[in-house]
Amino acid sequence: MKTAALKVTTPSERELVMTREFDAPRGMVFDALTKPELVQRWLLGPPGWTMPVCEIDLRVGGKYRRDARHHGARRDARQDDCQHDGPLRDARSTGRRPQDGRDERVGGELRPTG
Repeated sequence: MKTAALKVTTPSERELVMTREFDAPRGMVFDALTKPELVQRWLLGPPGWTMPVCEIDLRVGGKYRRDARHHGARRDARQDDCQHDGPLRDARSTGRRPQDGRDERVGGELRPTG
C-alpha cells in the first residue's frame, strides 16, 4: 500500500488537520483505524513501545481507550461518546483528557480521491 506524505494545516488557533492519501480501499483504511488488533500493530511510538490495552467501541455512546507503554512511560488515550457512520466517517469525541483534564475533540473522515 502506497501512502502520500502527511499534510498538516492549522485552520484556527484550536484546530489541527492532518491529511494523508492511501492507495487502498476505504474499508481497509477504516479497519486499520478502528479494529483494536490492527491499531495495536501500527499506532505505537519508537521501537520498544507496547499497547497492552486497546478497546474501541464506535457505537453511539461507546468508548475508545488505548494505553501505550515504554519502560515505565505511558501514553493513554480515552474518548467517550463515539459516533460513526461506517467507512465514510469516523467521528469520536471525548470529555476530559486523563493527562491534564483538558477537553478535546477528535474526529476523522475518509473520502475517496480522484
